[in-house]
Amino acid sequence: KQWYQRRVRGVTEVIGGMSYDEARVLAFGIITITCVVIGVPTNFLSLSYFVTKCRRSPSYVSLFHLFINLVDLIICILYLPSSASLLTGGQELFFSVDVLCISWGYLQQISVRLSIFCIGFMSVLRTTNMVRPFLRPRPRHIFIPVFTYLSLLCIQQTMPFWNGGG
Repeated sequence: KQWYQRRVRGVTEVIGGMSYDEARVLAFGIITITCVVIGVPTNFLSLSYFVTKCRRSPSYVSLFHLFINLVDLIICILYLPSSASLLTGGQELFFSVDVLCISWGYLQQISVRLSIFCIGFMSVLRTTNMVRPFLRPRPRHIFIPVFTYLSLLCIQQTMPFWNGGG
């Protein structure tokens, strides 16, 4: 334990006298803003590619990839307020307004879970395509599970508000 305390003191002295918590918040802010700076343009370029691909030759799989990319772009954009908060030393900024804070949390939870589900579902589609290459997925095989899961997520995220909570 003494080594850990000495090491923490060594790290905070290098940063300029900040406490360990302040240095951790700043480091996490730098990491999240880096992810935003890389993620937003990359996802935007990918989104524009899938939009042009869907215009030229629309397919359900391309629409599904477009949907996944849109969800990932939303996740990257939703990190902007938390990054700004972290870089200003944990000040509330955007989160001081209750409605914005609650809606941000609602969208963040839904988009992250939906992205994870869509990536897993895409793996199932690819596996099915490898096992049965001539079996083409129909739109209902793709969009019914995704939108059912999205509906369940929206209902689940509103449950705390049903009894006046939040």
